[in-house]
Amino acid sequence: ACVDYSAMLESTQHDDGAWRDDWTTTAEFNWRGPIDVHMTGHILEGQLFLPEDLRISNQSATAALRSLARAFLTIDEQSVHENYCPYSHAGRVLLICSRSRDSDIEKGRL
Repeated sequence: ACVDYSAMLESTQHDDGAWRDDWTTTAEFNWRGPIDVHMTGHILEGQLFLPEDLRISNQSATAALRSLARAFLTIDEQSVHENYCPYSHAGRVLLICSRSRDSDIEKGRL
């Protein structure tokens, strides 16, 4: 199931590296905040719990991490207060990856 899930994720990732509310047809979302940050943060957070051989590709992970980093460069305090949930998941992923002992964020690994 995880292999199919990762394949589905790679097929629904947008060109800018983010996932949005069209990441799957099996879930419905009524989110009004920054959907690309929300979806990408949740998806990457879930990838952290998978064995490396079941995760999305390094290329896909790198694009997603860069997408989150770009989003964080443009947010303001009010937006964070209004959309704390997606920013907290995305921020957690960026923090974990930035603290990686092996510089995995630069290698595109989560």
